[in-house]
Amino acid sequence: MVPGNHDVYPWWRPLSRLVRPLARYRRYITTDLRPSFVNDEVAVLGLNTAYGATVKGGRLTAEDLAYLQTFFATVPFSAMRMLVIHHHLVQLQAVGPHDVARGARQALEAVARAGVECILCGHLHVAHVEPVVVQPDGHRVIIVSAGTATSSRGRGPHRDRNFYNVLRIEAGAVQIEERCYDPAARRFIDFRQYCFAREKLPHKCSRA
Repeated sequence: MVPGNHDVYPWWRPLSRLVRPLARYRRYITTDLRPSFVNDEVAVLGLNTAYGATVKGGRLTAEDLAYLQTFFATVPFSAMRMLVIHHHLVQLQAVGPHDVARGARQALEAVARAGVECILCGHLHVAHVEPVVVQPDGHRVIIVSAGTATSSRGRGPHRDRNFYNVLRIEAGAVQIEERCYDPAARRFIDFRQYCFAREKLPHKCSRA
C-alpha cells in the first residue's frame, strides 16, 4: 500500500501538513514508504507521491527515482516490473482533464530505463486501463488506474460505482480484470477484461 493525498494533513493544519504530513499514516498504517514484493514472476515497488507542500498532482523525488533504478536493477529478469503510486504520471484523455505529478517527465524516463511494464495508480476515482508509449525510446507502460473501492467518492462516469482491479501475471502476458459493484446482486462482478502481451501492443480480451 502507498499513501494518497488524503493521508496528508489538510491545509487548515498548515504546520502539521508541512512538517509531518504523513504522521497519521506512519502511526496507524505503516512507516514503510517504499514497500516492495519480489519473486520470479513479479517485482512490485511502491513509492510515496503525497507531500504536504504539493497542491495538486503529487511528486516523486530524485531520491525516490534513484531508488527505483537500484531496486529494479536487482530483481529477476523474468519478473514483471510494476510501480505502485497514488498520483498519475501521464495525462489520460479518456478520463478527462486531470493533473499529473510534478517531475512526471523525469519519472517516466526512470520508469523506461528500469524496464517497468505496469504502473498502478489511483487519485482520480475513475477506473481505467490504457497502454502508453514513453518517449523517446518507445517503451510501453500499462497504466492501471484504480476506481473508488469502498467510498462514495466516485467521479465522472463512475460517480455511483465502486471498482477494484485484479491482475493475473503469466510468463508472456498480464490479464487485468476491472470488477464493479452491482447493488442488485450485492457483490462485485466482472466489468471489463484486458490482456496485454508483455513487450507487445495489447489486445482486449474476450469476456469470460
